[in-house]
Amino acid sequence: MPKKIDSGVAVATMMSKNLLHIAPYPGSTRPWPSVHLDCGQVCSPSYTSVARAGNGGCKPCSYKHRQLPKIRAPRPYQRGFKGDQTAIRAWAIHEKHFLPSEPCPGVSHTWRGWCMDCWQPVNPKVDSMRKPGAGCCFDCGKRRGGDKLRTPVGPVMDKLRDHGFAPDPAHRFTRLIDPWPGTCAAKGHPWNARPTDVFTGHRCPKCMGNQRTSESHARRQLETMGLELVGEWPGSIQRPVPVKGPCGHTWEPTLANLIHANSRCPSCANHGFDPSRPAFVYVLWHPLLESVKFGIRGAHTKRIEAHKGQKWTLHNELYFEEGAHAREVEDLMRTHIRQVLRIPQHLTAGEMPQRGATETSCRLLLDERAAWQVVLDMAKLHRTVRSSLNSAPAPPPTQSPTSAEQLPFEF
Repeated sequence: MPKKIDSGVAVATMMSKNLLHIAPYPGSTRPWPSVHLDCGQVCSPSYTSVARAGNGGCKPCSYKHRQLPKIRAPRPYQRGFKGDQTAIRAWAIHEKHFLPSEPCPGVSHTWRGWCMDCWQPVNPKVDSMRKPGAGCCFDCGKRRGGDKLRTPVGPVMDKLRDHGFAPDPAHRFTRLIDPWPGTCAAKGHPWNARPTDVFTGHRCPKCMGNQRTSESHARRQLETMGLELVGEWPGSIQRPVPVKGPCGHTWEPTLANLIHANSRCPSCANHGFDPSRPAFVYVLWHPLLESVKFGIRGAHTKRIEAHKGQKWTLHNELYFEEGAHAREVEDLMRTHIRQVLRIPQHLTAGEMPQRGATETSCRLLLDERAAWQVVLDMAKLHRTVRSSLNSAPAPPPTQSPTSAEQLPFEF
């Protein structure tokens, strides 16, 4: 399996061909909407086609500067074409969209030229092009055959409407497993659904989250899982609910995660983040994406290694004896950066395959040094609040050995 292309490398390759991307990186083989800086036109080449030697990515510019091969003399072993060269050339251009680069060598010999649909060099034979439905290009013929076998869009749209989903008619339908933007027919909620999911019983996520679930029904479901409701029932399976497990630990999952994701006590888990074990609050930055990220990790996990595999650099991290305290500091940071500083999320989930895009910020608005100062301030605020709630003040968190220069950052 080929190695996955990093989004930073893809952006650098596109910029080297004077292509400025206007959408997140979709993958190496999918169309990537971009603007060609030389002509100003919007094009959608894939990273694979742009990275190939000799390709530029902009079709209008490539057509403008394309040079057809020179007309070559017929090969000595060919008998030659005895018919009218002008007539056979006009037939090839108008009927088969084939632009010859040499005189016709014969009906049973390969004829060099270009396909006028995809502008790729082809070598068809006149005998092959004479067959009913045949063309000059194998790739274009394969594409036309796929269009004939594709599911008709009309019946699919009618079936989606019967299942409570209103698809966007302007979207080009491709396959049943590809997302189709639309709205919920009941309340008009935006919904990017796959037709196969809708046909198998999936409903609008927002409507399902707003659906009220009775407290008695929720208690019965929790009892079947060996859990006990210890707080007030929020009324929705998508909202956190305080539960207590047979181990004696209390945590706040959503009922949807307990039912569908089989989520259980995080303190008893032997993998992932454990709120009862030591943890770190860290700050990372990416030189190519110009992004800064904060987050938490367990001291026993390899979360930082996963980020370093995607070219992220660790700036600094703060140590906590309990992971629950680190999580509370992370929540304070998220609230301060998003609501007080008004800095939005920078990267999308597609640009971070290792997860964690919701904690990213643009480096031009909040660099790594300022983000680290936010960590220190929120940790100080958290320590002050806890010391006021407890009779004995909690010990200050210990800073990790990694040292970094800190700049003053006032709020």
